[in-house]
Amino acid sequence: DWPQSPVPPILSEPNLLEAVLRTLVENADAYGDPETPVAIFATYRVNNNKVRIGVRNYGPDIPADVLNHLFDRFYRASQPASSHHFGLGLSIADSIVGRIQGEWYVKSLDHETVFAVDLPRADS
Repeated sequence: DWPQSPVPPILSEPNLLEAVLRTLVENADAYGDPETPVAIFATYRVNNNKVRIGVRNYGPDIPADVLNHLFDRFYRASQPASSHHFGLGLSIADSIVGRIQGEWYVKSLDHETVFAVDLPRADS
Protein backbone atom coordinates (compact mmCIF):
# COMPACT_ATOMS: atom_id res chain seq x y z
CA ASP A 1 0.00 0.00 0.00
CA TRP A 2 1.44 3.34 1.06
CA PRO A 3 5.05 3.53 2.26
CA GLN A 4 5.73 4.87 5.73
CA SER A 5 7.06 8.43 5.80
CA PRO A 6 6.57 11.49 8.01
CA VAL A 7 3.02 12.82 7.77
CA PRO A 8 2.88 16.56 6.95
CA PRO A 9 0.15 18.88 8.22
CA ILE A 10 -3.16 18.96 6.37
CA LEU A 11 -5.66 21.72 5.74
CA SER A 12 -8.94 20.64 7.28
CA GLU A 13 -11.62 21.56 9.75
CA PRO A 14 -10.72 19.52 12.85
CA ASN A 15 -14.29 19.10 14.12
CA LEU A 16 -15.51 17.87 10.74
CA LEU A 17 -12.60 15.46 10.30
CA GLU A 18 -13.22 14.17 13.83
CA ALA A 19 -16.88 13.52 12.95
CA VAL A 20 -15.84 11.49 9.89
CA LEU A 21 -13.31 9.45 11.89
CA ARG A 22 -15.84 8.87 14.68
CA THR A 23 -18.32 7.46 12.15
CA LEU A 24 -15.65 5.21 10.64
CA VAL A 25 -14.52 3.90 14.03
CA GLU A 26 -18.10 3.26 15.17
CA ASN A 27 -18.86 1.35 11.96
CA ALA A 28 -15.61 -0.63 12.15
CA ASP A 29 -16.41 -1.54 15.74
CA ALA A 30 -20.01 -2.52 14.94
CA TYR A 31 -19.32 -4.56 11.79
CA GLY A 32 -15.80 -5.91 12.32
CA ASP A 33 -14.54 -8.93 14.19
CA PRO A 34 -14.94 -8.12 17.90
CA GLU A 35 -11.76 -10.08 18.68
CA THR A 36 -9.52 -7.80 16.58
CA PRO A 37 -8.66 -4.17 17.22
CA VAL A 38 -9.77 -1.25 15.08
CA ALA A 39 -6.76 0.76 13.86
CA ILE A 40 -6.66 4.46 13.02
CA PHE A 41 -3.79 5.43 10.74
CA ALA A 42 -2.29 8.33 8.83
CA THR A 43 0.17 7.99 5.95
CA TYR A 44 1.69 10.32 3.38
CA ARG A 45 2.25 9.53 -0.26
CA VAL A 46 4.81 11.73 -1.96
CA ASN A 47 3.82 10.98 -5.57
CA ASN A 48 0.31 12.44 -5.21
CA ASN A 49 1.01 14.88 -2.37
CA LYS A 50 -1.91 13.57 -0.26
CA VAL A 51 -2.26 12.51 3.34
CA ARG A 52 -4.44 9.45 3.92
CA ILE A 53 -6.24 9.23 7.27
CA GLY A 54 -8.37 6.20 7.88
CA VAL A 55 -9.64 3.25 9.84
CA ARG A 56 -8.79 -0.42 9.33
CA ASN A 57 -10.60 -3.39 10.79
CA TYR A 58 -10.82 -7.13 10.21
CA GLY A 59 -13.82 -9.34 9.69
CA PRO A 60 -16.09 -10.40 6.84
CA ASP A 61 -15.44 -8.68 3.51
CA ILE A 62 -18.02 -6.17 2.32
CA PRO A 63 -19.40 -7.43 -1.03
CA ALA A 64 -18.88 -5.14 -4.05
CA ASP A 65 -22.63 -4.63 -4.54
CA VAL A 66 -22.90 -3.41 -0.94
CA LEU A 67 -19.81 -1.17 -1.23
CA ASN A 68 -21.51 0.60 -4.15
CA HIS A 69 -24.33 1.76 -1.85
CA LEU A 70 -22.67 2.41 1.51
CA PHE A 71 -22.66 6.19 1.02
CA ASP A 72 -26.34 6.27 -0.01
CA ARG A 73 -28.64 7.93 2.50
CA PHE A 74 -30.57 5.39 4.64
CA TYR A 75 -28.71 2.42 3.13
CA ARG A 76 -27.76 -0.21 5.68
CA ALA A 77 -25.72 -3.33 5.16
CA SER A 78 -26.60 -6.36 7.26
CA GLN A 79 -27.08 -5.15 10.80
CA PRO A 80 -25.18 -6.43 13.81
CA ALA A 81 -27.53 -7.64 16.55
CA SER A 82 -26.88 -4.67 18.83
CA SER A 83 -26.96 -2.03 16.09
CA HIS A 84 -28.55 1.37 16.48
CA HIS A 85 -27.50 2.53 13.02
CA PHE A 86 -29.98 4.24 10.71
CA GLY A 87 -28.03 4.33 7.45
CA LEU A 88 -27.05 7.99 7.72
CA GLY A 89 -23.52 7.93 9.14
CA LEU A 90 -21.56 7.29 5.95
CA SER A 91 -23.86 9.54 3.93
CA ILE A 92 -23.20 12.42 6.31
CA ALA A 93 -19.48 11.56 6.37
CA ASP A 94 -19.47 11.67 2.57
CA SER A 95 -20.91 15.19 2.61
CA ILE A 96 -18.25 16.26 5.09
CA VAL A 97 -15.45 14.70 3.04
CA GLY A 98 -16.58 16.75 0.04
CA ARG A 99 -16.61 19.91 2.14
CA ILE A 100 -13.05 19.37 3.39
CA GLN A 101 -11.80 18.60 -0.15
CA GLY A 102 -11.13 14.95 0.59
CA GLU A 103 -11.43 11.84 -1.54
CA TRP A 104 -12.53 8.42 -0.31
CA TYR A 105 -10.41 5.31 -0.44
CA VAL A 106 -12.38 2.16 0.40
CA LYS A 107 -11.15 -1.42 0.22
CA SER A 108 -12.58 -4.65 1.59
CA LEU A 109 -10.56 -7.72 0.67
CA ASP A 110 -9.14 -10.80 2.42
CA HIS A 111 -10.99 -10.05 5.68
CA GLU A 112 -9.48 -6.54 5.90
CA THR A 113 -11.62 -3.44 5.43
CA VAL A 114 -10.20 0.07 5.08
CA PHE A 115 -12.17 3.32 4.93
CA ALA A 116 -9.88 6.30 4.48
CA VAL A 117 -9.89 9.89 3.29
CA ASP A 118 -7.14 11.36 1.14
CA LEU A 119 -6.57 15.03 2.00
CA PRO A 120 -4.31 17.70 0.49
CA ARG A 121 -1.25 18.87 2.39
CA ALA A 122 -1.54 22.23 4.12
CA ASP A 123 1.19 23.68 1.91
CA SER A 124 -0.08 22.36 -1.44
